[in-house]
Amino acid sequence: MGALQQKLKNLAAFDILGLWIIGLPGLFFGIISRDPTSFLVGLMLTALGFTARRGYILLKKRKVEAKHWLAGSQLGLLLVVTVYCLWKLLSPSDSPLSLLSPQMLELVEHLPGYDIELIEGMLPLMMRITYFLVLLISLLYQGFMVFYYWKKIPRALAVPPPLPDPITNPAG
Repeated sequence: MGALQQKLKNLAAFDILGLWIIGLPGLFFGIISRDPTSFLVGLMLTALGFTARRGYILLKKRKVEAKHWLAGSQLGLLLVVTVYCLWKLLSPSDSPLSLLSPQMLELVEHLPGYDIELIEGMLPLMMRITYFLVLLISLLYQGFMVFYYWKKIPRALAVPPPLPDPITNPAG
């Protein structure tokens, strides 16, 4: 097995693991908390993990179709992240402090320099910046991964041309 093929297999295994590590807890949290958003995102990420696993299996079998499955899982992840981040960026949300438990809010109020107006003004901006950065990083990383799988898998699985027979063709 070539070094490129091994690198692709390791990368695909890492993708699968990452999708399942993020997706499965989100799925279970969504069920337990009855949060449909967490459930749907967890379900989609877990399903994308299975998509990537199918690509990994095809890659192990040296099938070029693996590029469709692995690149597709990256496109799917990009779609999920994009929709989620745009939804969070474009939808008006409650004050982030309203999401805190009363005990946590009491702890925050006792912090030195606590200013409710400053926090209420800064948290939404910080959340928007965070969602924008996650969207940008995902666009760059998943976009790169789609092209990487698409270009490198056929190259890694290409059968090299046969060597010339030195007896019948000594000149090569």
